[in-house]
Amino acid sequence: MGNIKNEVVLNVDKALNFSVPAALNKYIAAEKGFTEVYPNLDLDWSLTTAPTIDANGLNFGIKSVDSAVAPPALPFKDASNPSQF
Repeated sequence: MGNIKNEVVLNVDKALNFSVPAALNKYIAAEKGFTEVYPNLDLDWSLTTAPTIDANGLNFGIKSVDSAVAPPALPFKDASNPSQF
């Protein structure tokens, strides 16, 4: 059973270190810096400053999340109007 586990771990590690970054870079490049997260909600991937790498990790900021629509009204509790089930 150990050989199967080791092989799975090795293949997942290879995918996360080689296949996924290349595929993700290709996807982001094809989007030209914008990704539609939800209909009419776009994520602007263009960076305001160069990313920094230190002992704690990778730090970068994105410009904005642009939305052409307002978020939907969320339900709330109204103590003066008890729920009817």
